[in-house]
Amino acid sequence: PRNGILKLDYEFILIFKKHGTTPKVSKEIKEKSKMTIEEWNQFFTGHWNIPGEKQDKQV
Repeated sequence: PRNGILKLDYEFILIFKKHGTTPKVSKEIKEKSKMTIEEWNQFFTGHWNIPGEKQDKQV
C-alpha cells in the first residue's frame, strides 16, 4: 500500500562484555558445552519462538 506502516516484529538484544582477559576454560567444560548446528541455528536465529503461558488469576 502507498501509506503502509512499517512493522518491526523484533527487538534488539544488547550483549555486553567485560574488559580484561577471559578466564581459561577446561577442555572438559568446552566439550560439554558444544552445540550441534541445529542447536546453534535454533538459539542464534533472528526470531525466537516463545509460546504464551496460560494465566489463571487476574494480574
